[in-house]
Amino acid sequence: MNNNGENNNQNGSLPPRNTRFNFSNNRLTSAPPSQRDLPAHERAIPAQPHLTGRKQQHTDKTGPLVFNVASLLRDFEGAHRDYDFEQDVLPMGLEEGEKPVQATNITGHIRFTKIRGSILTQGQGEADVVLECVRCLNDFEYHVIYDIEETFRPLIDITTGYPVKTESLEEESDLKLDANHLLNLGEAIRQQILVSLPINPVCGDDCPGFSSILERVNATDSEAEDATPAEEEEAEPEVIDKRWAALSKLLENEPEK
Repeated sequence: MNNNGENNNQNGSLPPRNTRFNFSNNRLTSAPPSQRDLPAHERAIPAQPHLTGRKQQHTDKTGPLVFNVASLLRDFEGAHRDYDFEQDVLPMGLEEGEKPVQATNITGHIRFTKIRGSILTQGQGEADVVLECVRCLNDFEYHVIYDIEETFRPLIDITTGYPVKTESLEEESDLKLDANHLLNLGEAIRQQILVSLPINPVCGDDCPGFSSILERVNATDSEAEDATPAEEEEAEPEVIDKRWAALSKLLENEPEK
């Protein structure tokens, strides 16, 4: 049997066996194969920071209030990321016809947590908003402290790449990630600032109230009175129609009662 096998190999009837190593002279002479050349099930699995206990560096922030949460969506349930955010100006988007309002000096801290395939956002922030005092009608800067707790649902499944279907009205009302799994925190902050603003804003305890308005009105009236004599002097004399001249003479001659 061994002789037949040797004859077949010599005649070239059997293809040579592919091996990763060269065993000539009983020594290992070739370099180990790269991970790319190995089958998927034989490739080494990279160490996961949350499993090894090493501190993970988050570099998913793509803008002042925009965050890439794709890596968090691939993580285990309950995984979270923490960020500090800061932005100079954020329009409040009030209705047309009202005085435009915008928030400035927006700062805060936010935590993103993966829960049931969605991203739960929880945090707190501060901002300054210029409002008009209802008593003295002067503009003043109002400092807002707001809390954030919103759920963002993905539009695209991170695993399959297919659109995600909403199963309830509650899910439809939630804020959405975009198709690239970017989370824009600006809308959530805008809503929280608006609901934190006072209905009747007052500039402070030392507000002059209506007295400042009365001073403005009195100043305007005094200016109008000072201008009245000059206007009367410059006024042109009244012109009487000739057809009514006879009647005007009768009125002049009529005795006073």
